[in-house]
Amino acid sequence: GLGLIMCGLLGVTYWLETMRTIGMVLVSVGLCTLIGIPLGVICARVDSVWNVTRPVLDAMQTVHSFVYMVPFVFFFSIGVVPATMVTMIYALPPLVRLTNLGIRQVPEDVVEASRAYGASELRVLTDVQLPLAKPSIMAGLNQTLMLAIAMVGIAAIMGASGLGLLVFRAVQNLDVGLGISSGLGLWTVAVVLDRLSQPEGASSGNLLGRIRFAMANRSDPVAVMRAVEEAATDEQKAAKVVHVEHDVVATGRERAGMAIVGLGGFLAVIAVAMTWGSDAGLLSSHVRNADIEMLGQSFNGYQASGGSWAGMVVLAFGFFSLLAAVSCVFWTGGIGRLRGPAGLAALLTGLFGAVFMYPILGEFDGYTTLANLEGHVAQAIWSVAIEVVAIPALLGVILGLARIAMPVDWRMVGAWAATAGLLGHLFEGPLGMGREILAIAVIAVAAAVLAILNRTSLFDAEPKTWNSLLAGAVVAVVALALAPLSTALDVKDVVALALAGMVYRVLGANGSDQRTTLIGAIVSGAAFRWLVIGSIGSGDSALFLDIQLLATLGTIVVVMVVARSGSRWFSADTMVITSTCMLVASLVYLVASPHKDVTAYTRGPGVLLAILASVVMLGGALLALQTAPYSAYRPLSRIIGWGRMATGILALVLVLIGSISGWTFDERGASDLPPEISEELDRLRDETNEFPAMAASNAGKANSLRNKYRLNAKLITDGLSEDGAGLSRIAILVAAIGGLLTIPASGLLGLDDDKRWRWSAMVAGAGGGLSLIGIIWIASLARVSDLNVVTGAGAFLTMFAGAVLAMTSKKILTEYRRNKTYDAIETVSVG
Repeated sequence: GLGLIMCGLLGVTYWLETMRTIGMVLVSVGLCTLIGIPLGVICARVDSVWNVTRPVLDAMQTVHSFVYMVPFVFFFSIGVVPATMVTMIYALPPLVRLTNLGIRQVPEDVVEASRAYGASELRVLTDVQLPLAKPSIMAGLNQTLMLAIAMVGIAAIMGASGLGLLVFRAVQNLDVGLGISSGLGLWTVAVVLDRLSQPEGASSGNLLGRIRFAMANRSDPVAVMRAVEEAATDEQKAAKVVHVEHDVVATGRERAGMAIVGLGGFLAVIAVAMTWGSDAGLLSSHVRNADIEMLGQSFNGYQASGGSWAGMVVLAFGFFSLLAAVSCVFWTGGIGRLRGPAGLAALLTGLFGAVFMYPILGEFDGYTTLANLEGHVAQAIWSVAIEVVAIPALLGVILGLARIAMPVDWRMVGAWAATAGLLGHLFEGPLGMGREILAIAVIAVAAAVLAILNRTSLFDAEPKTWNSLLAGAVVAVVALALAPLSTALDVKDVVALALAGMVYRVLGANGSDQRTTLIGAIVSGAAFRWLVIGSIGSGDSALFLDIQLLATLGTIVVVMVVARSGSRWFSADTMVITSTCMLVASLVYLVASPHKDVTAYTRGPGVLLAILASVVMLGGALLALQTAPYSAYRPLSRIIGWGRMATGILALVLVLIGSISGWTFDERGASDLPPEISEELDRLRDETNEFPAMAASNAGKANSLRNKYRLNAKLITDGLSEDGAGLSRIAILVAAIGGLLTIPASGLLGLDDDKRWRWSAMVAGAGGGLSLIGIIWIASLARVSDLNVVTGAGAFLTMFAGAVLAMTSKKILTEYRRNKTYDAIETVSVG
């Protein structure tokens, strides 16, 4: 996720090309999977087929891709389709070979034992050979994925889009900035897909299973131990010891420190709403000419011409610190309750965040409404989504209130109905079939796939699964044919209904009785419908859900839930890291220089208040850190971390290299060719028209003239240049401080575990702040820039150096957890 976010920070164009690259790669790998695995199975089972297939695979791997690219271009022209087919041919052999190898390496005695027990050859394949060959098949799939990514550049030559096209343009035009940016994006995509396609360690779960397990247990890292405990023997379950544990309640000094942190966070959020700059854009003026002179205009912290991403970082960290302070003061140790001062504090914090969330979301046009879709398309998709999601939810609530138990999972029913309904609607036109028929076809295909998987050890379908699948088909057909809800309710009714359902679930989960839960849900939904959104939108605009408003209300609920969680992220060491990062982000805006052509720029009081708030937060976090009841799960190593100190030096060296590297490549001045070059290009064009045989040589000369002028006209600014923002100065200072902090954190001044933990928190804060210098520059430029201004390698080196420095603290910080208190230890009989 962070890797793809980094691709998005490069700019809108890079994000679109990244999505196109991932789409083309996944289609190619999907086709390879459909062909390669069955072919590999046949090759493993039939030697004669393998003898014929093997030389073909050898030819596919040895013949250069340009050779078999020619017939595809001849028969299918150029474009995405022939490029995908060439990619598939290039990437197919490893999957076939490793599937064949995995099945052949299954122990023969295991295969013979299954046959001796009467298993058919199909059962031998699906229940024995394929499960045991799964690691080899996954390795082949991973290699196929990597080869498909390697063909992105060749696909660009054939006319396909994607990041490979940007790399091809950079090589063709000698564009260093574009080459670095597009190459970084392509590398990030390759690393992300490679990691996703590899099972970790000895885990036998597939990708989807690992993702589902990780999401379900993201807040509980010891879920595996629970799974082992559930698998205990009957004798162990007969007398089971139950330990009731809580986090240690915060001490008075820790609470005082976290209260100071909350005060600083409150001031930081207020600072973002104040003026950060006037008369010109500080960061945006480097990439947008309109921001060089904006006399009489003022900008706050989150606007693109104001604080931009520096202000957004301050806002996010300030609100996060306020949330952590509320959680520590009122909830740590399980002392908080939904009713009383703790619940009121959580509610007020959520309302405070919502007040700032609403106008900020309004700054992003794409987040405001769904009205940017075509009316009839949006209306149809929105109607289908309402039906297939709301109908199962309503049925589940109604039957639950009536105390009628049905053997279905209503969430799964909604998922199947949404899949069938949306696919049926989207493919109705291209396939020329009724959408209800298509929905049934989708469910039928899903049932066939489940039946096939159920015959292997890869999936275990229970009767509840089949019931949910059938119920999903019924809901999808009813939703597409009758649309009972969207014809009777408008969007305001549906939103209010969704809120009522959410309140019903939340109150029920907190142990409220059924009457209170139902009344609370009805009152909440009715009040929200007629008092909150009753006056929003009219006419056709009522078809569209206001995402801005929904996100704002969601912020309140999320804040209240998170504040009660007592998350590890709300600890004192995390607050040290957060406050340090926020201080560096504020200083970045303070020390940055505007564009050289800016004649009048005035810094506002907002950034000064943000710096003051960061200092207050850091002081409170250090106070809380001194007495926070944390200890290591295991004793730390008693060896001085010389390698860690060397890493600190490496981070400083990277920052120094980044300071003399390009931070921006500005080609805005190269768009208009001078008269002498234009005249020479006209002469070459006339000569080509007169002598067609000289077309190739003259085209090369024309490209050479353009590239030479563009290279000479390109303005490259480094991190220390007066023409740039000069952010390398603060980056060098932060890197030097971080490097010095690694000395006590490594144990050179003493091997006390708690002191090394505290010093490590400071090192992580310095590393995070150093990374933010590069991130703020890249993201702020990408927010307002086009391809004429490209972020250089210097900013990325600074960002990478900060990440390296921060990662040196990961091992110690993850070892420390809040101390626990144990209530009565009770022995219960299970049986």
